Amino acid sequence: MSAIFFVAKVFAQQRPPKVYGTVYIDDTTLMDEREVTIGEWMAFIVNNNFDNSLFPDTTVVSSITKAVFNDLRKQNNFQYLKIVKNPLRYAGEKAAEPSKGFDKLADADLNYFSLNVPVTGITFEQVQKFCKWKEDMINQNQKIKVTIGLPSVGMYKKVIPNIDSLSKKGNCFVLNCSTAKCKTGAKDKQSLSQGKALEHVNSYFPTSLGLYNIEGNAAEMTSTEGIAMGGSYRQAARESYNDKQQKYTKPEDWLGFRYIVTLK
Repeated sequence: MSAIFFVAKVFAQQRPPKVYGTVYIDDTTLMDEREVTIGEWMAFIVNNNFDNSLFPDTTVVSSITKAVFNDLRKQNNFQYLKIVKNPLRYAGEKAAEPSKGFDKLADADLNYFSLNVPVTGITFEQVQKFCKWKEDMINQNQKIKVTIGLPSVGMYKKVIPNIDSLSKKGNCFVLNCSTAKCKTGAKDKQSLSQGKALEHVNSYFPTSLGLYNIEGNAAEMTSTEGIAMGGSYRQAARESYNDKQQKYTKPEDWLGFRYIVTLK
């Protein structure tokens, strides 16, 4: 085999550039490495003209989450937020970021709140709209063409590694679930919110595939409406395993999602 042919063959077998924030699951499928955040959902709302139908159900989320989304509803003269040009243009032209007023709000919270925690209080139909919006943004601004949707139950069964709630020594958390107890006695905000509230989407170590919080934190909607997987901070660690499902019929404070990207 000539050197030129060999190089050409290797190049042809290389995967296309991945979509920012995703990891390859197989040769044509990528998965969001983190749960979709409040900040990402706010960008979705802002870039869709503050469509009232896209806001989460604030009757089921925490009081601080309710406060920031009610602030966003004002569309201007915010108390906690500011609208900026989105550095990731294919995620939308604008984004919502914390203002100085947000710092005071977050500092008073005991549960490690930020715009970097999973968005919850949302419906299956709203998530479908988010995925279509995200798909359009990527297809308009990148050379590759994709479809975006929710992972299937079968995909979750393949990517959830079934880790226990604690390390083998039992002295550090490895996922956010209701039964984990840490022997270090740490008193930082993350330790205090463990099993009591949502934590940052990049908390803990990722799986071997590079997926953060695929178990625990927020249970994640699948492509089958009414079925979520991965468990949440409200469920025991065993409920996060790949042979378990969480059923839902309405928005919940423990229910979020991440998406998959399929290369066309």
